[in-house]
Amino acid sequence: MFYLNKKWFSLAFLILIGLFAYFLYGHKNISVKNSPPVLVKRPIDETILESNGFGSKTKLLENNCFSIEKNYIRGVSMEPLLKNNQAVLGYMGYYHCHNPQKGDLVILRFRSQPDKYFVKKLVALEGDKIEFNREYLLINGKIAKNSQGQNYLFSEQSQKRLSIPLENKKIPHGYYLVLGETVGPEAYDSRSFGYIEDEHLVGKIAP
Repeated sequence: MFYLNKKWFSLAFLILIGLFAYFLYGHKNISVKNSPPVLVKRPIDETILESNGFGSKTKLLENNCFSIEKNYIRGVSMEPLLKNNQAVLGYMGYYHCHNPQKGDLVILRFRSQPDKYFVKKLVALEGDKIEFNREYLLINGKIAKNSQGQNYLFSEQSQKRLSIPLENKKIPHGYYLVLGETVGPEAYDSRSFGYIEDEHLVGKIAP
């Protein structure tokens, strides 16, 4: 009888040791393995302008109103107009003495992201008529297309975002519509953040 008790006591002791080892080591491994991944969010399809830290800066003679800075493109949303890692010249402060024009590759900065400069194409100005036909945008009656002739697509949400500020279907004074080269409706341009204003225009990419 004593032999049986000793046997069961040894078995129980081994089970306790096993359970202790599981909770000490195995439980930790399981909790790490099953922990949710950490997601780092960034705007979809963004293209930014990045200085190399050594770019030269010089004043132009014309009214002395803007400077030239050498920078690099980071992102693919403006391809093929601007390619990732392409070196470009930025006319900083250009719109202090020039009016924005359709087709300008504008440099933008937002108060919410003051350390970033975004690059987009200006496709519509104040006074332009804005309409939507299904998922397509019509500017003065013509479907908006990228440089490759592809129709831009607009979700219902982006259509509402761009329709609310309109005055008799026209872009009001001081507002501009900017787009990238991506046709998809979730692109990071006016489809996501709406019209830009004069305060957002900090320069343009040199032609």
